[in-house]
Amino acid sequence: MFLERLSADVQTILASASDDLTTSKLAEIADRVIEVQRFQPPCIALISTFSSSVNEQLVQQVSALATELASLKL
Repeated sequence: MFLERLSADVQTILASASDDLTTSKLAEIADRVIEVQRFQPPCIALISTFSSSVNEQLVQQVSALATELASLKL
């Protein structure tokens, strides 16, 4: 069905519509929703990153553990 080709947002809106709507009416609603979405800026999730100092600390800790492990093997 044409619903599978629509974005998840539009599918959710159409799924909440009344069951007695015709395919033609659902298509009209989908067109209106897509038209409104076209003028909205995309929502982008912010990705947090570790600072380089945190990464450096982790590298130093791993190095210290490796040195300690090597001394235990002797």
